[in-house]
Amino acid sequence: DLTGPALTSFTTLDLVNSQLSLSFSETVKISSFKPDQITLQSLFQTPLETYTLTGGTLDTTADSSVIKLNLTASDLAGIKNKANLCSRRGNCYFSATSTVVTDIAGNNFQTIAAAFPGKIVGSLVDDIINPRLVQFDLDLDGGFLVLSWNEPVRASSLDTSKITLTDGIPAVSRYSLTGGTTVSPNGQTINITLSSADLLAIKATTIGKNSSTSLLSLASGAMTDMSFVPRSSNAILEA
Repeated sequence: DLTGPALTSFTTLDLVNSQLSLSFSETVKISSFKPDQITLQSLFQTPLETYTLTGGTLDTTADSSVIKLNLTASDLAGIKNKANLCSRRGNCYFSATSTVVTDIAGNNFQTIAAAFPGKIVGSLVDDIINPRLVQFDLDLDGGFLVLSWNEPVRASSLDTSKITLTDGIPAVSRYSLTGGTTVSPNGQTINITLSSADLLAIKATTIGKNSSTSLLSLASGAMTDMSFVPRSSNAILEA
């Protein structure tokens, strides 16, 4: 056997369950599989956006013609953070170097020509999860509010009027932002520069004096994720 394995199908990219499925023309040696040799791209030729995986784990250790790769959290976030990559089936193509995997005889993978039709994903399971705030930091000395999310969000979608700060539960002081800006790129961390008016108003209350008097609530739609059909963040009570 002098012929290397070819990819017969880029079967599935599941952005909900963080899994990528591939089918090959013959049984491949699972121990030879190198996920960091895989690049997802927005088109088969001269793609606008690409993302090269950094790792992942496999569902099985048995040699097979089918590979199911569980994506790392950072790779899943990296893919989601690119608005024009795998946000729909039409902009999700597979490419890989010749060393991504070998067959049982040790022959390297047959690379995919950068030409039509390429290897488009068969099924894209789109992200249907609303973005969720996981942490925030309020810095009244610097005049910043930093929001950390469970997945990449679109910076331009920020609606600061949906953000309310309080000093506890029950709240003695409550303040809803009237402005604020961000120059953060799309991603999981959004740094908001508070407006001068908001900063002065907050400092005049008991909000933010220490960690126990720094609580935040969000109305629905404070930010959206990076999906082709954007999904808004849910409302959260003081946290």
